[in-house]
Amino acid sequence: MLTHDFERLLIIFFLIIFFALVGYGAYCKRKSNSYIGTGRVADIELWELKAIATWVVTFCIIVALLIEFF
Repeated sequence: MLTHDFERLLIIFFLIIFFALVGYGAYCKRKSNSYIGTGRVADIELWELKAIATWVVTFCIIVALLIEFF
């Protein structure tokens, strides 16, 4: 069992990573949408793939946090 202070540190660490990933996912999605209509299909797909990968990683971190602390 972890100490109370260390658990708080881990929760804060997970929250910082969570918000950073959410921000990056939103940035990638907006960047993907900005290329619509330009004919740059490869860039659209690349940024959309990055956004999807970011959301998947964010979901995995949330599940790991819920399993570990609840």
